[in-house]
Amino acid sequence: MLAHPLISDPYYLQASAPSVKFLDCARVSKQGQHVCVASSCYDHVLVTTEISPLVPGDAAQIKFHAPSVGIVQIESINDPEAETLSLVKLRHLSQVEMALVRGQVCEFDKRGHRLNDVYRNTAPARAGKLLCSGKAAAM
Repeated sequence: MLAHPLISDPYYLQASAPSVKFLDCARVSKQGQHVCVASSCYDHVLVTTEISPLVPGDAAQIKFHAPSVGIVQIESINDPEAETLSLVKLRHLSQVEMALVRGQVCEFDKRGHRLNDVYRNTAPARAGKLLCSGKAAAM
């Protein structure tokens, strides 16, 4: 996701994995939307259209991003996989639970750096304000 997305922005790269022929691009299609799903109704929702230039045809996913929540809904257009998603429950983690999750992120990050030559060349993950290497991160 872009830091300051605008409807006028062109498609931007979301993910690329050439070894498995995966490429995802997205662009902002709507801003300031009101969306209701099972968990709640959300205002100021950003809507993106996601495509893969590697997939023939005009398949797309429409993703609804709610502030401070993330993706609350996914719809598909002409998508043979027809993936859909609707948030049914939102639960915020406690500080203790978040600390546990951050620790797990750092462990996965260390494992990736140890086992994968490509991943080894990436910067350490951030777990809150600290890099998993223990150094302070510029936020």
